[in-house]
Amino acid sequence: MRFHRIHKVFICLTVLVWLSAPVFAGLQESRALEIKAAFLIQFSKYLTWPESSFDGLETPVIIGILGRDPFGSVLDKIARSSMINGRNVKVMRFDNITSVKKIHILFVSSPQVDHMVDVIASIADRPVLLVGENEHFLEFGIINFVIVENKVRFNISKTNADRYRLKISSKLLRVANEVK
Repeated sequence: MRFHRIHKVFICLTVLVWLSAPVFAGLQESRALEIKAAFLIQFSKYLTWPESSFDGLETPVIIGILGRDPFGSVLDKIARSSMINGRNVKVMRFDNITSVKKIHILFVSSPQVDHMVDVIASIADRPVLLVGENEHFLEFGIINFVIVENKVRFNISKTNADRYRLKISSKLLRVANEVK
């Protein structure tokens, strides 16, 4: 009889763990998105754009999201409470590259990576920090989010940053997972 009780408890615990796994995975994914959103804003604190990137001293740092927005309201909330070198932060969303206007940071959602040639052509002469999360993103972009040992990390292409006339602080380079 004792064996049956232990067996039932074991089965109940197994079912409970099995049912909670998707919830736990969802919480981890949600937390990862919050961390990526915070990184998008923090990156700008360690960058130097050419002076011509801003129309004036009160011009905000503009973060654009191209394609599907994985961050939702999280990025907006963080942006509202952030100042970068005395500038406000503004978030804009774009369905396609032709609608992208003057921005400072552009997060390219994974489905849009297939159109990177168009993205590059659209911003070719502008100093824009291109951020993505695709294994081939650094062929064109500057910062790519990666998951290393269940933690959100990022890789940096210093070559591409130089091409876009962006100076990246050595502090940011030091904490990158990988610098190319």
